[in-house]
Amino acid sequence: MSKIKELQLSSDIRGIAIATEEFDATLTVEESRLIASAFVKWLQKRYPSKKITELIIGIGRDSRISGPELTKEFIKVLSAFGVHVIDFEMATTPSMFMATQFEEFNCDATVMFTASHLPYYYNGLKFFTREGGLESSDIRDIIALVDEKEELPQGPVSTIEVKSIFERYSRHLVELIRKGSQSEKEKPLEGLHIIVDAGNGAGGFFAKSVLEELGAKNIGIYSYTLSVTTFFILFGSLGVALYGQREIAYNQNNKEKYSYIFWEIFILRCVSMIISLGIYYFTFAIGNNEYNIYYQILMIEIIGTMVDISWFFQGLEEFKKTIFRNTLIKLISLLLIFIFVKRTEDLIIYFFIYVGSTFFGNLSLWLYIPQKIEKISLNKIRVVRHLKPTIALFIPQIAIQLYTILDKVMIGTIINNKEEVGFYEQTQKIVKMLLTIISSLGIVMMPRIANTFAMGEKEKVQKYMKKSFNMVFFLGFPLVFGTIVISDAFVPFFFGEGYDRVKLIMKVMSPIILFIGLSGVNGTQYLLPTKRQKEYTISVVIGAVTNFIVNFMLIGKYGAIGARYRYSSSRTYCNNSTDVLYKKRF
Repeated sequence: MSKIKELQLSSDIRGIAIATEEFDATLTVEESRLIASAFVKWLQKRYPSKKITELIIGIGRDSRISGPELTKEFIKVLSAFGVHVIDFEMATTPSMFMATQFEEFNCDATVMFTASHLPYYYNGLKFFTREGGLESSDIRDIIALVDEKEELPQGPVSTIEVKSIFERYSRHLVELIRKGSQSEKEKPLEGLHIIVDAGNGAGGFFAKSVLEELGAKNIGIYSYTLSVTTFFILFGSLGVALYGQREIAYNQNNKEKYSYIFWEIFILRCVSMIISLGIYYFTFAIGNNEYNIYYQILMIEIIGTMVDISWFFQGLEEFKKTIFRNTLIKLISLLLIFIFVKRTEDLIIYFFIYVGSTFFGNLSLWLYIPQKIEKISLNKIRVVRHLKPTIALFIPQIAIQLYTILDKVMIGTIINNKEEVGFYEQTQKIVKMLLTIISSLGIVMMPRIANTFAMGEKEKVQKYMKKSFNMVFFLGFPLVFGTIVISDAFVPFFFGEGYDRVKLIMKVMSPIILFIGLSGVNGTQYLLPTKRQKEYTISVVIGAVTNFIVNFMLIGKYGAIGARYRYSSSRTYCNNSTDVLYKKRF
């Protein structure tokens, strides 16, 4: 009892349900069984006129991974005593109290397994009766009844019903909000944009059943449908952006030649994007899909990508045009959203603004083409000659996607810990922001080195490479060590409490900033401009395979930290392999 006594936190019970490297488990199935027995005894004293077999107790839990096991043992004990149990499975704390008020459930008491905002490895118990939540004195009385030497009954004896409370409680909330809004409208929340963050709880289920029912539809439809569309854009684009940028850079000084290259690559991209668009249309844009209209609008996004010729101007090292275009279009689209998107029904307008801004933004660059491109003879165009090299550049792009996606999938699969995936993803977001500082170097240097290489000035290429390496080291080391130093203070400030795991992952992940920077210099700034895409592809693919293999070796033992160490090792391999190729060449 002394150990369980330490678990009381004011008016509930909380403890560590999952042992970690830092903490031992204090709230296990054994404690759950003992507390269940004590709670039955307490209810007997609270309602002396009722027999144990007449008691109805509801049990609910939040989304914590320890919840199912703890509630299972708790229910076993209740059933063994002869209590009628209603297992609500996933539920929320307020809904569990309402289970004592709703006539269809008629619960004498309910127990909610949750630890509120605390990290995933915690869990706890909140208790309710028809009169409300139990006070701290009630919890002390329950704990006082715990008898660790008691032979707990073996069962099952009574009936265990499995019911859901979400639908009933959602109706209750909808009625309350409609009444409280003092509005005659059926959807009083129309026009409101509401962000739902359920944390470790289960409140996110009500986003659709309550908020959408009242008119506050989820604008995340755009993000979801766009993510599907982006997949088709990726495959339709092949490796044209990088390849086109490089080929134009090779021929910056030959207007006639790069004019032919421009039209050949553009036609190739049009063909591949039209094929991708056709598959997309017949797969998502027609039929009975509830998002058909949004997929149809997003077809403009694919067409907008097809007419994108920013790669041409990047190859000519005319970055001002693309930067000015991007900035202006983003400002205009933001202004239009503020002016025209005011209600839930304006989601269609929201879609049109975003895809329209992309389309017209990309189309605007064509205004400069007449001054940049010479007239050409159609019978001299050779589109097919560009197919093989673009596919060669497309393969490493797919492999690189594995670096960013496979980690999270394997963490969730191997250790079955979605919280660890969440910690990993949050850390990744921070590091990616820092990476943009270094990765932008490759956008500028790739066409410069490509043009220099085409001119046969190898010494100058070496000079540029040296400058790039120096710049990466100059920026990379402060970013790496700065991330390590500030992580302990930054994480609780940025994420809040309960994200201590992120501190350690950030420290382990920080060297990636330097590794990716060096890999970018070797790969994007050297192998690609010097027409060694085969070596580039091999290094990236082997890195992806290394990623997959080492994940199996490390994730099971170290979780997200193992994935991050694996990522570092695979990127280091890519960097080392390309570095060898660089030294061999020069």
